[in-house]
Amino acid sequence: MSARWRLCLTLGALAAVATMTMAAIAYATTRHRLQAEVDRSVAVRLERPLGGLRAAGRRIPNGILEELIASDTRLQIIGVSGDVQAWTGPVPLPVDATDRLLAGGGSAAGVRLRTVDVEGEPFRIGTRAVPGIGAVQVARSLDETDRVLASLRRQFGLVVGAVVVGAAALGYLIARRSARSLERLTAAAEEVAMRGSPAVPIDPSAYGRDETGRLAGAMATMLDALAQSQRQQRDLVQDAGHELRTPITSLRTNLDVLARHPDLDPARRDTVVAELRGELIELGTLVDELVAAATDPSEAGAEQPRVVSLDAVVRQVAGRVGRRHGRLVTVDGTGAAVLAPPVGLARAVGNLLENAVKFSPDGSAVSVRLDGGRVAVSDAGGGIDPADADRVWDRFYRSAGSRTLPGSGLGLAIVRQVVTGAGGEVFVVPRRADGVNGPPPAVGFVLPTVP
Repeated sequence: MSARWRLCLTLGALAAVATMTMAAIAYATTRHRLQAEVDRSVAVRLERPLGGLRAAGRRIPNGILEELIASDTRLQIIGVSGDVQAWTGPVPLPVDATDRLLAGGGSAAGVRLRTVDVEGEPFRIGTRAVPGIGAVQVARSLDETDRVLASLRRQFGLVVGAVVVGAAALGYLIARRSARSLERLTAAAEEVAMRGSPAVPIDPSAYGRDETGRLAGAMATMLDALAQSQRQQRDLVQDAGHELRTPITSLRTNLDVLARHPDLDPARRDTVVAELRGELIELGTLVDELVAAATDPSEAGAEQPRVVSLDAVVRQVAGRVGRRHGRLVTVDGTGAAVLAPPVGLARAVGNLLENAVKFSPDGSAVSVRLDGGRVAVSDAGGGIDPADADRVWDRFYRSAGSRTLPGSGLGLAIVRQVVTGAGGEVFVVPRRADGVNGPPPAVGFVLPTVP
């Protein structure tokens, strides 16, 4: 069964239960009030003539019948012996043992009320003992009350039926409207699956502000993220292909030189071999960086973050980079404990230091400033141009001044990936374009500290 019909039947059933419950309560209340009114009328008519009956003894004075009997009531007198002495109407009213007990004076005074059937017609009978006479009974027909209740039942039935039909129709309209939005979203999802492309426009404002609108907004956001991911994948493949062409071309050229000149002098051969080794090292570094840039930190098997000492990691990496390049790498300040993947954090710090070494004069020092979860790397180079400050973290981006230097353009992108994955932020302090003194140029990141 479709959701549309389920909602329709559910609303109809709820409306039926609610209206039937209210109708039953109203019917029971009305029936009780009508019967109470009949009982009050019978009791009042029995109360009014008692004084006259006592004074008259066995004889009922003139006028008593007029006070007792109305057009819708009957009168009956039961003697002390329990026999019916007089009655009005075509037949006597039924008398039971309790009525005879009242007439004989064997029960407490009061009005006894009960419902009986006389020749197929319902009556409400009130019986009251009268000393010296026996008992007096007044009966009032319930036929009019039953007709009112029967009419009320018919009206309640019509109301219940109308409410159920109306609720079912309203439920169908609501379900149809809701299902129409869901059908549009379903069609969009099926189109994405069929085309294999997230380029399916979804306007969340066209679906309202209810749950369907929220679902449309979530789908639109998801498709945008998927489209962006596909664009990034295409860009990564294209940029990787572009970056791989240079070392591969250089390798092919040097190999052709060795193949065409087998008698190449040793000095020239050593130079070509050194270039080959350098290109292979550069190619291996590029492949490692491509793998690191393309790896989703949330994937199964990825390195899990844990609490590490930022101070210890920075000092260890600084010592390794300094020994590798024969540079002085100073570390000032104190780092705090952070929650991050240890290997990824060391790679991020290493990439910052390698960049500083690459873009600073030979023999100059590189400095690292630690302050809790903040790491700032400075060097003696010219600093980052303000125009490049927002793009240096992009994959494969290389400024105009760095395109002649070795590198893939992935180092800082990997830094941002590691830092943002650990809940931190990267920053750049560019050089002042106007030449005014200010904070020293620096590149770094800030990670949340662990208490």
